[in-house]
Amino acid sequence: MADPQTKIDGNDPSFTAGDVKHAAGLSYRQLNDWDAKGALPNCRKQEAGWRKFRVRELFVLMVCSEVRKRFCVPLERLAWLKSFMLQQRADHFQAALRMMQHGLAVFIFTDLEQSFDMEADFAVADMLELGYCRYDDPQAYIFLCVNPIVNKILTALKKPGRLEISDKVYKARRAAEAKFRAQDDAEVAVLDAMRDHKVKRFSVTLRGGHEILLEVEQELPDGADLNTAVSSDDFQTVVVKRHQGKNVRISRTVPKRISREKIRKLVVVQLND
Repeated sequence: MADPQTKIDGNDPSFTAGDVKHAAGLSYRQLNDWDAKGALPNCRKQEAGWRKFRVRELFVLMVCSEVRKRFCVPLERLAWLKSFMLQQRADHFQAALRMMQHGLAVFIFTDLEQSFDMEADFAVADMLELGYCRYDDPQAYIFLCVNPIVNKILTALKKPGRLEISDKVYKARRAAEAKFRAQDDAEVAVLDAMRDHKVKRFSVTLRGGHEILLEVEQELPDGADLNTAVSSDDFQTVVVKRHQGKNVRISRTVPKRISREKIRKLVVVQLND
């Protein structure tokens, strides 16, 4: 990975139309056509002067060019994308660069009308999982990786080295997430016991590397029938506390042997009408 402190001046007008032609693959005629339809960001002191493109503007132009080439998007819709990405003080090139310097795959996710996000791939996945697009109105989105675009600009700037997507970073992230995820039936059972307000206490005993013994103690409700409690399970320990000839507390401990090999438990969610 590159040094995360590396920064490039996104407002330096160092790119000409010739540079854009080479980097974005747009001819001078196409540039003029884009300019006429409002899809071309540029810095020009006079109407007849030579165009100069800042780094942030070149990034936006290359994004628009890639969207048009891959998705056949009309220039009029690209004008919205250009305007959004070039809002005052916005610098999507620097934002993408910072994420890429940490080894991430960076994507633009937009409908070219109202919504725009530029995030790492797993952040977009989180958005979708949380219902970002979960509504019934007609909708269509573009999902575009910007890593190749940023690397082309870095090459044009003669900056050393490409910013590669790091498998090591993603492996570390998966390992961190795994620490907060149940790995097998045994861990699921322990979590269930912890979350069950009826459980007074429980103990876990490791039995080799393939199973555990989970012993769960519960207090039975007032008025529970002792005979029913005793006969309710083939393997259990029932404790009865008596006071003045009456059963005042009945608790039972049920042992369970649970595999640690894989998750086989099914969670069924019943939706109410």
